[in-house]
Amino acid sequence: HMLFSKTILDKGRFYAVINGLRRIITRVIATGGAVIGMDADLNDLVANYLTSICETQGIPYTQHVLISNYVRGQKRKLYIYESPAHLEARLPELLEDNKAFMCSDYAGWLEKQVIKFKQEHPYRKSLLFIAKTRKQIGHPASQVGSDITSAMLNNDLFAASPALSTGVSDRSESADIIVAMQHGISCPTDIIQAIERPRYPVDCHIWVAPGVSGKLAPTNGLIANGAISAQAIKDWYFKNLERLKQFGESVKD
Repeated sequence: HMLFSKTILDKGRFYAVINGLRRIITRVIATGGAVIGMDADLNDLVANYLTSICETQGIPYTQHVLISNYVRGQKRKLYIYESPAHLEARLPELLEDNKAFMCSDYAGWLEKQVIKFKQEHPYRKSLLFIAKTRKQIGHPASQVGSDITSAMLNNDLFAASPALSTGVSDRSESADIIVAMQHGISCPTDIIQAIERPRYPVDCHIWVAPGVSGKLAPTNGLIANGAISAQAIKDWYFKNLERLKQFGESVKD
């Protein structure tokens, strides 16, 4: 992960990390080994990085690119709300008789919803998966690994922030609905990643905040791994809604 992280920048480790990585990759390829680069973003950043190392070092190489064109056969219905108040007003109804997967980029909002759910449904089970609970020794969230299937089966409400990273799967087919609230705190693609954790078609009720999202790195104005610039996401709100529609059939609510 070649991130412009605060930890690396503040402690002057960025170039040491990159140079160390370059030396390792150079040694592997020069001695006949293979390097496998994987990128979840729709760009050529990783491929270009690896080939540039070979070219600048004068190392002959053969490149193979595998592109996943997987498309889910059955789309889910997306209920896109025009305001957070509208979606929040419907939450009691949506959660009443449904098992739900709830996701948001605002951990405080999720915590509030779980507390409210426990008060209104004292005999139903819920699990809050955010950075705080995940690191808390003895908390059920600390026991959740890359497979959240059992967590979904054992809870009526599973609420997760982006602490639930990509590659995590729910194959329980037990969730009746997905509730997603993107407040604009994290990168805009986080909400798409989040609603894809259940690997089966289920109706999704979503609100996405209008406005620019993502933390800009102080050194170069790039977001996340540098694949998206601030200019590129100027109109991300509308573009993101279009991307969401690729994952489901949009239903105005």
